[in-house]
Amino acid sequence: MSSIMTGRLRRKQRHTRIEKFKTSSTAQVSPPAAPVEVVPAEPVPVEVAPVEVAPVEVAPVDYGILELSIVNLAKELSSGDHDSILPELIEAENAGKRRKGALAALEERLP
Repeated sequence: MSSIMTGRLRRKQRHTRIEKFKTSSTAQVSPPAAPVEVVPAEPVPVEVAPVEVAPVEVAPVDYGILELSIVNLAKELSSGDHDSILPELIEAENAGKRRKGALAALEERLP
């Protein structure tokens, strides 16, 4: 038998097996389930307690120190007067001039 005939025979056999499978239903089909009545839930009242927020006093940040030269900025920072606002000063320097020396001097003072 040639390979063409063998291929055709295989396809025919495969097709026959598929048709037999389709016609012989071995799977059991369950009857459809009875419809279920859905009842919407009643809303539950929720009590929200008022929250008291204490006002926060924020001292204005003096960004004038960032106008100094890097040498003078380092001298001014060594006093420790600006340690409480170092994160704000770093953020302002990053947003402004982005001087590497100034950023290094500011980050050096961070705890």
